[in-house]
Amino acid sequence: MRDLGPGRETHPEEWQRLIQEAEDKGVEIRSRPGGIAYNPGGPGDPGQIILDPDASIWALRHEMSHMRDNEAAGWPGTRAAYDRRFLAASEERSYNLEIDGARAMGRDDLADQLVELRDTRLREIKGNLDLGEDLLPREVTNEIFGDWDFPSGL
Repeated sequence: MRDLGPGRETHPEEWQRLIQEAEDKGVEIRSRPGGIAYNPGGPGDPGQIILDPDASIWALRHEMSHMRDNEAAGWPGTRAAYDRRFLAASEERSYNLEIDGARAMGRDDLADQLVELRDTRLREIKGNLDLGEDLLPREVTNEIFGDWDFPSGL
């Protein structure tokens, strides 16, 4: 969605509101050209968002979705990043925000690209043997994502 322009220019009020929301929660915002990520901190630490200053509003919304999922889990730190089910469900939700947005704008071309990126990411997570199962209590992930499982066919 980068071709839609920098979010700070296309959606300046929302951009600032989202940045302020993250900062108000204690999330550190780090500007890094070419970077876009939410990194959880240690347990109880809200972590940081790494953000290309020219990222689209959709990229920021994606990372904010991860931040909110981690907040809903009680800022569990890297346990969320290494819990296969939590990480995959958070990725699916975040990508689906972008996919729905692209479709709402009539940009099925972007939506199709995002579907491929989402599915590739979910396959990576599913096949990563370094990730654990139920590092977070299943009740926590169920409360946030429902009884989530990998989509069939991945």
